[in-house]
Amino acid sequence: MTCFVWLKDISNPSVNNDNLREYRFTRVWFGVVSSPFLLGETVEHYLDTYDGAISEKIKNDIYIDNLVTDSDSVEQAMAVY
Repeated sequence: MTCFVWLKDISNPSVNNDNLREYRFTRVWFGVVSSPFLLGETVEHYLDTYDGAISEKIKNDIYIDNLVTDSDSVEQAMAVY
């Protein structure tokens, strides 16, 4: 969790509860050290909710956020798409 404290009125240096606000981030930041791991785990978790050869193929052919895969036919490529 990331949070920070903000003064409502900067001309009032009082650090009491009336002049302070606490803000908290509720989303994952892009570019932090844990972002690639969180993305990978989210994609894998999502793919695990589907049972089938296509989800396994995507899990095996994905790297970070890039999918590099192949197909034997246009129909199979469309199914993966």
